[in-house]
Amino acid sequence: MAARKKSEADASKQAELAESARINKENLEKRYDETRRIANLIEIDQKPLNRALTEVNKKHGVTFAGGNIGVWGLVHHERGFTYPHLIDTLIDHFQLPYMTQNKEWIARALICNEAKNTEAPVVLMQELKKLHSPERPEGSCRWAIIFALTKIGDTRQVEEAKKLIEDERYADVRNDLENMLAKIQKRKWKPKKTKN
Repeated sequence: MAARKKSEADASKQAELAESARINKENLEKRYDETRRIANLIEIDQKPLNRALTEVNKKHGVTFAGGNIGVWGLVHHERGFTYPHLIDTLIDHFQLPYMTQNKEWIARALICNEAKNTEAPVVLMQELKKLHSPERPEGSCRWAIIFALTKIGDTRQVEEAKKLIEDERYADVRNDLENMLAKIQKRKWKPKKTKN
């Protein structure tokens, strides 16, 4: 009798484990499908930007071994790779209504010496002031913009940075903002001279 009850308990436990595994698999498949759906939306949303980058590259005679390079390639470029001819295009597209994830990629692509002393820091700060939520994807974009401003921002953003540090909606990134402020206070804006 005891062996029979143990056998029934084992069978019941096996059934519970099998059901739990089935539910976990279904949930994993649903999350995978949702991730794939979002990735497809991001890719579709990114097409105008990547097309524009390709056109500017062609205009400047820049080609790549694998074909065209999009914003993803700019973010993951090797050290020493420069793209001064693309900065204005990135700035222009950052101001367009792209998905938050694509704005994050553009902000990350603007983390380069060529973006210093351009309108990039001004445009990045304007966007940062609109992003109040620490939740993803907005929170991730905020962090990318703050990091970009830490690298390329200048004295033009000092007063706005001070206001954000005092704003409770930015409490979760206050340390990052303070670090950014310390860096940009030391980096004077040097407007580029235009050719006459």
